[in-house]
Amino acid sequence: MTLQIGIARADITPPVGIAMVGFAGRDVARDVHDPLYATALVVDDGDTRLVLISLDLLQLMAGTVDAYRARIATITGIPPGRIILACTHNHYGPSVDRDEADVVDSYREHLSHVLAGVAARATDHLRPARIGISWGLSDIGIAGSGAMASSSWATIGTVPSTDRSASPASTQRTDSPWRRW
Repeated sequence: MTLQIGIARADITPPVGIAMVGFAGRDVARDVHDPLYATALVVDDGDTRLVLISLDLLQLMAGTVDAYRARIATITGIPPGRIILACTHNHYGPSVDRDEADVVDSYREHLSHVLAGVAARATDHLRPARIGISWGLSDIGIAGSGAMASSSWATIGTVPSTDRSASPASTQRTDSPWRRW
């Protein structure tokens, strides 16, 4: 068995003027502060191929996910059940499903083509690779999800019952370990 991995990234920054989501009372985008990306990771063990695509978006509705999976499957040959779309839950991103404006509909359709393309490029970039996984504990990124009672004061801070476990993963090309994907 030879494990192969391919990675590709695409800019999914929407046009200025699209409705924004993430907080109540959001207006339309007036400017672009940082680009938004979709990053595809294709993994193939010789028997099974799958793709994980991370998107800098708040969320996607189930119907949109189904449509995107179908389009990606058509382009890549990867079955829809092996296509994972994961949003970073970006509260400063565009509406994809919530508004009926023409610009949102156009962006949603455009995104289907971009996602199929980035999955196809990641598939084209398949190279012999290995995956490393580790386990440990981390206090980085652990924040209070609510107020903790401290006598008569409420304190925001680390929640003692928070799961501090971390399991970072990394990939490395075996054909040229120091080359970037």
